[in-house]
Parts: sequence; structure tokens; C-alpha cells
Amino acid sequence: MEKWKIQSNIEKIERGGNTNFLNKKDIHTITKILDKRNVKYQVFVPYEEAEKQIIYGNQKNATLYLIKTKEKLTHPKILGTLFSLSLEEDCFGDIVTAHDNYYIMVVDKIKKYIEMNFLKVGKIKVSLEERDFSEIKKHQLSYQEIKLTLSSLRMDNVVAKLIPTSRKKASDVITNQKVMMNYELLKNNNVIVKKEDIFSIRGIGKFKVVAVTATSEKYIVILHKYI
Repeated sequence: MEKWKIQSNIEKIERGGNTNFLNKKDIHTITKILDKRNVKYQVFVPYEEAEKQIIYGNQKNATLYLIKTKEKLTHPKILGTLFSLSLEEDCFGDIVTAHDNYYIMVVDKIKKYIEMNFLKVGKIKVSLEERDFSEIKKHQLSYQEIKLTLSSLRMDNVVAKLIPTSRKKASDVITNQKVMMNYELLKNNNVIVKKEDIFSIRGIGKFKVVAVTATSEKYIVILHKYI
């Protein structure tokens, strides 16, 4: 996060306001400064493992919606719909899928907009129903484990395996700003992946690197794909 955005968020909290949804890295950066300034604040964590959270002074100003549909949805399709509405990423929180229920959470300032425009996920018609956050408080993330055998730990090689496509086309995906890594836009395709890295590929999904093992000629990478 740019320095001016950090300062802007700090000023909001000092006035008793709230941030939008922030990733854990930005939460840590801002709360560390707030602690040094003895500013009172709270952190809204929708559920224990939530990646995106809100720092607030008086109230969190966020809303949870159940996506009502009789069809099966996927995390990438829901995320794609949110981005198709030209929303800034900090305007919405984690997408939660639990027992064939699908939830999105947004900051209150876009409530009317999201209710008027979130009408389809892909070609599937949907509607939104406001719910209390207590409904997802005990939610636990589900993962699909993926094992990759790689000749290189470069990020373009990882992307190529996951899409799947050629490394040249994978490099174009990165160049076209469709890959986030550790909560920042990935700009270089030669970045080396390591254990605990978190990355997402637009339209493919979100992943966490849980293990990296080197053999004589190859690398074995174990990923958890968020479901």
C-alpha cells in the first residue's frame, strides 16, 4: 500500500471512522502505527481465517450478503463478477463458500450499487439477501491440494502449469496485471515462489504455497487452492 493511502487510513481511524477491507499485510502496517500513536481502534475479522479485514474506530460499516441461487457457483466466477462491476478490491471482503451457500461482503458505501448490479454470476441469475455476520463466524476455509512438478520456481512457470498454458502466454497473463502475489500486483514474471506465498490468478483462483522441495533435477511444489 502506498504511503499516502496508509496515512489516509490512519486519519480515518483517528476521526473514529473505518478503513475499507484490507489484507493482513496492510492491517499489520497500519495497526503498528496506530499503537505507537496510542490511537484506540478495533479490527473486524469476519471469521477466524479471513484474509481481508477492517480497522475501525466506532463501527465497521460492512454488510454480508447471501447469494441466492439454485445453481452451483465458483469462487473465481464470483470474484470475476465483482471485478466486472468496476469495484476497487478494497470495497469487498473475502468470498465465502460453505455447504453450497455463497456469501460476499462489501463496505456499506457501495450497498445500493451492489444490490442493483450484482444480478448474474456468469450466465446464472442470482439475487442478494442481507445476512448477519454471525452466520459465517465459525467458517473454516476449504482447500484443494495441488502438487506441481517444476523445472523452475519462477512465477511464470507456476502460472503456466496452473492455467495451463505456455510460459510465454503465462508471462502475458502477468504483464496484463492478472496475478496478485502476497497482496500486491505481480509485475515481474521471474519472481521465485517460496513457502507461505499467497497468490491469485484472475479467473483461475487463489493459492497458498505450503511446501517447496528440491530434487536433483526438479522442484516439487505443494499448493492449497482456496475453494
